[in-house]
Amino acid sequence: MDSERDRASLSKFLAKSPSADLYSLPKGDIEQLVLNNDRPALTSAGSFVSRKSLAVLIGLARGCHPGPTSVVTLIAGMLTVAGGASWVTSVMTVITVLAGQLSIGWSNDWLDATRDAMRKDKPTAAGAVSETTLRTAAFVALALTVLLSVQVSWPYGLWQLVLVGAGWLYNIGLKATALSPLPYAVGFGALPVYAMTMAAGKVEWWIPLCGSLLGIAAHFANVAPDVDLDRAQGVHGVPQRLGARRSLGIALALLAASGCLIVVHLNLSPPAIATAAAVVVLPLSAGVWILVLRQDMRLAFGLVMVAAMLDVALLVAVAREPTSGARQSELSPP
Repeated sequence: MDSERDRASLSKFLAKSPSADLYSLPKGDIEQLVLNNDRPALTSAGSFVSRKSLAVLIGLARGCHPGPTSVVTLIAGMLTVAGGASWVTSVMTVITVLAGQLSIGWSNDWLDATRDAMRKDKPTAAGAVSETTLRTAAFVALALTVLLSVQVSWPYGLWQLVLVGAGWLYNIGLKATALSPLPYAVGFGALPVYAMTMAAGKVEWWIPLCGSLLGIAAHFANVAPDVDLDRAQGVHGVPQRLGARRSLGIALALLAASGCLIVVHLNLSPPAIATAAAVVVLPLSAGVWILVLRQDMRLAFGLVMVAAMLDVALLVAVAREPTSGARQSELSPP
């Protein structure tokens, strides 16, 4: 800059306009601000950039559906570790699954942004993050999980791609049709196969069936609290057509079937099998009682989640068995 007046003008501009984009300023002007120790203006503009970046990160965190994303990633990690995988394999599996789940969560909020315009609990409706940012983040995460699945996890990474593909198909349109449970059945059936083959290279035939039952149960339970809102927005998947009460009842029944399937395949003594069965049956029975007699949807939903966690814990116990995957027909990469 050539004069004191110019420097003063630039400082005044930044001080009065903390929202100014520093990247739009000539490089020499910014360097001169630093050289002349004109820190108040620079600090003000820099603070704005930091606050804006933080707000976007928070919006992305909210838009990724952190609950389901964390649970699915945790399940994959637990199954891989329980199967005896090395820490490198376990970490790469977790990163791959996390990237896939992030892409599913972000694409869901991006594709539903117009429908969710009146829902202030959604980051796009609240203005925390833009549709463009969500779309970009979704495709970046998708590219990452595809790269890791092909380059690091091959050939078992094909199961991860099945999981991610099912999630995207649900978001793109199947969620509002009579086929809404299908992506959950396919995706959650593929999840334990991917995690356990990464550890041992093989898995028993009944494990993806168990995962599918858990996935469909999760679909009905997850949608149940919002069926009325979904109907008003034109989403008519199977849970929305059946209603919250029936959806939770179906979720309980599917979890019971999944739990029984796991228990009968555990290498336990008869007393231990009876104990494991009771652990699964008790919360399910309580859920049915609450659903039928008290009709408390929130409490019934909580019990469904407890039963699902118990089923996952039993599945992890199966993965820890040294003979798991060797007693019956085994699955190979798709």
